[in-house]
Parts: sequence; structure tokens; C-alpha cells
Amino acid sequence: MTDQPTASALFTPFTLPSGRVLANRIVKAAMSDSLGDGTGHPSKAQLRLYERWAEGGVAASLVGEVQPDHHHAEKPGNLVLNAQSDLAAFTQLAQRGQQHGADLWLQLGHAGAMAYPPTSTAHGPSALDIPGLRCEAMSLRPSRHCLAPWQ
Repeated sequence: MTDQPTASALFTPFTLPSGRVLANRIVKAAMSDSLGDGTGHPSKAQLRLYERWAEGGVAASLVGEVQPDHHHAEKPGNLVLNAQSDLAAFTQLAQRGQQHGADLWLQLGHAGAMAYPPTSTAHGPSALDIPGLRCEAMSLRPSRHCLAPWQ
């Protein structure tokens, strides 16, 4: 009997359909961590959290609830990535979250009916009106709040 552990599929590289190879099969799922600094940028705590996951050997971390517009955020603390964002702050997040060969992916989304009413306006791909969840439909025409590349 050997004292050495055997290799597990969990710790072997994994090739995605895109051809991207992950170092192993450990992926931190997207979740709304609400650790942004309140202006839509990563906070020191958020930078350290993703750095720690990379140090721990995760193959990829997905940053959840990255919004294109702060007027429609899911809740305070979400990251907001648009033309007005401080890209240096997002670059720092990428650098720290990709240490030790880890990947860092942003889950770009729109909160839709889950928008936080005190600070956000609920808009989604389709209008929704069911008990507890209501939102207006988005349109191709940008609202006065939305920042589009052609504006």
C-alpha cells in the first residue's frame, strides 16, 4: 500500500469547448458578493478575496453581478463596468484574481426584476409582473440613465 495520494480528476487540467485549458476543475461560481466600494469599483476586500482564491488553487473565479449601469444594479456593492469606470481598479482586480494561473471572468448582467428599489430602477429583457417581482422591458433606445457606446 502506498502513502502517496492518487491523482484525482478534480486536480487534472480541463479543456473547455472554446479550447481554453483550466489548470484543474475547481471553479468559484458567480455570486453577488456585494463587496464593491459603493461607486461600482472593486474594494480592497474584494481584491484580496479574489487574490486568496487564486492563491488557494482555484482554476477560475467568476465575479457575479457586474452591471453595465449603476441605475439598474441588483444591490449596493455591485461592480459597474462601463465607459465611466476606473479601468485601473478593474485591471488590479484582474491581476490579483489571475495569479498562480487562475482565470478571472466577469458575469456581465442586468439585474432586471431583482434591482434594489431604493437605489435602482427595475428593467429587464422583458416586462415582468408577478407577485414580488416586477420590471419594465428594456428597449433598443437608450434611456437617459443607460450609457451606450454610440452616445
